[in-house]
Parts: sequence; C-alpha cells; structure tokens
Amino acid sequence: MILFVGLGNPTPDSENNRHNVGFKIIEHKDMSSDWERFTNERLKVLQANKEYQEKNHGSEGYKVIEDFYTTAAECFAEKIIGGIRLICKKN
Repeated sequence: MILFVGLGNPTPDSENNRHNVGFKIIEHKDMSSDWERFTNERLKVLQANKEYQEKNHGSEGYKVIEDFYTTAAECFAEKIIGGIRLICKKN
C-alpha cells in the first residue's frame, strides 16, 4: 500500500511555513467520484482491448496494467483512496 500525505496548516501562525512554497489554496474540490468513474472506464476499455494491449505490452505488461486499474477501482469503491483538485495562487 502507498500512502500520500499532504501537510496542512492547522493554525494561522503556520501558514507561512516553507512547505507551502509561497502558494495559498483558494479553492478545492473533491474529485473522488470523477476519478472512480475514470478508473472504472479505463479498466473496461483495457479489458475490452486485451488482445491489442497484450500485443503492445506483452502478457505480463497487460497483467500489471490490469492489476493496477483493478486495485485502484477497488480502493476508490471502498473509499480507501480519493482525489482532490486544488486551485492555488502565489502569495
């Protein structure tokens, strides 16, 4: 399992810490359902074109790609992973 963790600013006195690299979040949006839908669509397309994909990536390559999308789809479905869009501006 891979865990991606973002640093936050719990108090105003920490907003200028170097991990912000001079940007301020001005808008954020939960994109989890969009990413879940995208991942499921990619998996379906991949599986529908298995022969073509195996020709281009080999059997093992196809299996790795299929495992990736299958695992990602399962993790989105179980709310183990999610996604956000951040719109930031330079301070």
